[in-house]
Amino acid sequence: MTLSLLIDDEFHLAVSTRSFVLFGSFSHFTYFVLKQMLAHGMPVDSVIIHAYGPGTEPSGKLSVQVDRMPVVELCSRTRIPIFYATGPESELLEFLFARKADYFVLACYPRPLPEAVVALARLACINIHPSKLPAYRGPDPIFWQLKQGETDTGISLHQVSNQLDSGDVYSVLSLPYKSGARFQNILEDLLKIAIDELSRLVELSDNLVPTTRQNEQLATWFQSPCGNDYSFTTDSSAYAVFNFVRAYAMSNATLTIKGSDFCLNVKDALGYSKQAISSYVIHNADDSATVQFSDGSVIFLLESDKPSP
Repeated sequence: MTLSLLIDDEFHLAVSTRSFVLFGSFSHFTYFVLKQMLAHGMPVDSVIIHAYGPGTEPSGKLSVQVDRMPVVELCSRTRIPIFYATGPESELLEFLFARKADYFVLACYPRPLPEAVVALARLACINIHPSKLPAYRGPDPIFWQLKQGETDTGISLHQVSNQLDSGDVYSVLSLPYKSGARFQNILEDLLKIAIDELSRLVELSDNLVPTTRQNEQLATWFQSPCGNDYSFTTDSSAYAVFNFVRAYAMSNATLTIKGSDFCLNVKDALGYSKQAISSYVIHNADDSATVQFSDGSVIFLLESDKPSP
């Protein structure tokens, strides 16, 4: 039987014999994956969100306006059912059993999937992870790659297993970081090639088989970042600091540069140079400062009442 998507003019009409359930969160990650899946004509039968829906939070007070979250708005416009997975596992199993979907796709889903849930995917249960596994396992790999000064990143599509980010791999793709890119642009570039690759894989064969087993000896794991992780010292790489601050300038985090006798809270990075300056920090007249690092200098916009350019 043919399934068709009812979608608006932003997406093209698509017909496919395969069906997908997307597991995610209120994040931009999940929203952009859903948007790209629809643009590729991939029939998303439903979306599983690990969060409380409208009017279901026990205290009656929601920290976010659920119906205004981009992923919820997109589901509403395209008439895709949402299941808020915060109750008993049996409720989720009952919902998924009724869907009879071919593929489960995980995109920033914040909890491990029980084996009983994974087993309900008729053909495959696939996680989208923004690193070249087995490196940078964990909940925020883009953060740690930028923090470590990586010059390129990648995307991995892998089987969901009982250990997070450790399942056998279907595909790993590389993508260089664009110098000075914002986090959202980095994420969207990665997820675009991820869904391009996912679409290619599922069109090749119904018998989707992983190509590689992850090498546990090469695996690295990073926890969720905390406040101190947004700080750098002057012995860091100027290029790494520039790219990190550019990526996270629009976040709510406090970005800090620390020297032996100064500490700067910065709002944005305005420029990077390989040339050294006369001292470790030079305060400019326009609420900016130039700081010397191990391999060059960076001009920062300092935290003030002025809006970021």
